[in-house]
Amino acid sequence: MRGPEEPPAWAGPALRAVLDRAAVTRAEVGARFPLFADPATGTWTTTRRGAWTGGFWAGLLWLRARSTGTAEDRDAAAECTARLAHWLHADTATRGLILWYGTASAGPAPPAPGPAWQDGTAAAAHGEGAAGPGPAAAPDRPAAAAGDRAHGSRPAAAPDRSAAPRADAAAPPDRPAGPRPAGPRPAPAPNPTTPAARAAPQAERPAVAGHGPGSGRAFASPESAPADGAPVDAAALRAEAARVCLDALDPGLGLVPWGAAFGGPRLVARADAVPGLVPLLAAAGPRGAEAAAAHLHRHLDLCRAGAMAWRYVPGGGWCPLAEPAPGWSRGRAWLLLAVADALARADSEVWRPDRLRRAATWLGAAPAPGEPLVPPADTAEPGGLLDTSAAAITAVALLKLAALPGADAGQLTRRATAVLHRLVTAHLRDGMLLDGCYDAATGTAERHELVWGDYFLALGLAVLTGLVHPGDV
Repeated sequence: MRGPEEPPAWAGPALRAVLDRAAVTRAEVGARFPLFADPATGTWTTTRRGAWTGGFWAGLLWLRARSTGTAEDRDAAAECTARLAHWLHADTATRGLILWYGTASAGPAPPAPGPAWQDGTAAAAHGEGAAGPGPAAAPDRPAAAAGDRAHGSRPAAAPDRSAAPRADAAAPPDRPAGPRPAGPRPAPAPNPTTPAARAAPQAERPAVAGHGPGSGRAFASPESAPADGAPVDAAALRAEAARVCLDALDPGLGLVPWGAAFGGPRLVARADAVPGLVPLLAAAGPRGAEAAAAHLHRHLDLCRAGAMAWRYVPGGGWCPLAEPAPGWSRGRAWLLLAVADALARADSEVWRPDRLRRAATWLGAAPAPGEPLVPPADTAEPGGLLDTSAAAITAVALLKLAALPGADAGQLTRRATAVLHRLVTAHLRDGMLLDGCYDAATGTAERHELVWGDYFLALGLAVLTGLVHPGDV
């Protein structure tokens, strides 16, 4: 194991810029959740319930709370996490993205007061051995719940919510542009960012844990759960999420289905159904570890076969979906992140660690010569739009892999650092990670700031500066 290393001089100031931007965003969006921001104005498009990205906003607030150590920032992060509790019983595999990153990012408090990036001298230890969905909502999809339409927030002082404009346009699907196949098109995967997505089930309120950090008190029934915005204990909420997601495993299919919360068929497997859900399931004990391994390997089997999304047809088996496109770079990054999290927990053969190591290589842990640091949104369009969020996710995955016993820590860390440096020097402006591509197919948020891009850039920088250990989140 190597000793601590001095972080790059640019990492601390960049982390400070991203976390300062989070404070500005918090004032602007209020009780709503940011999705993506216009690169020219910084105006955020938001949702009321958070969609599949809400956990990244809570996670970004938790990273800021770690860095500042202030009660104000901790309270803001805890309040945001509390607003995710309604997703516990939603029928969607994206509960992994929402409830893992929205709770695990809380983590332990920093060992010393003040931000790790304050003077740029915090050390990062690296072990020596170390989407969404298809097209826009169909006309027969249900409309969004009142108050849950996407709208912009102005990059200024906290706005008057009663007078804030709200655009009627639906948030776009999480997929890149890609070549359109000739002939009849396969059925699209369900879309988690359509109006139907944002109108996620509300009738059944989940049992959640809470009142105040560290309380660990569980609520035995939905009726006794705190109202939206009341404090909850992040660790207890995460434990409950692990249990309910384990209950959602389909043993016949060997995975947690994509689900029907966003409309469309529920028996779907997608690359973005794996990240977050692997560590979340694994937190549910031995049965959870078995479920997490099965869920991951089933998705690796399917995605290696040439598509990033598949639909199960009873009597007909798994059928590939055209969207997201097979060259979806963010899909590959999501899978690599899940593999890194699995390898960090692979203490038994149930995880098939040798196969996971081979999968990591296939997914980009050992990039081919000349492979760009920031990938195109669709690898089939190498000269097309970039996706900085895919690069940020990949960098975090590489840093996680570098911390594993027996890994080539030096090579993995150098690649991750090079990716983060490129993002900071070429795509970061005033704390905004630009050139994220939300949905090239519909021309929506093609070069924008994306909330999950900000989160993973901040997480990668937090690892480099020593604020976060790679295994914390």
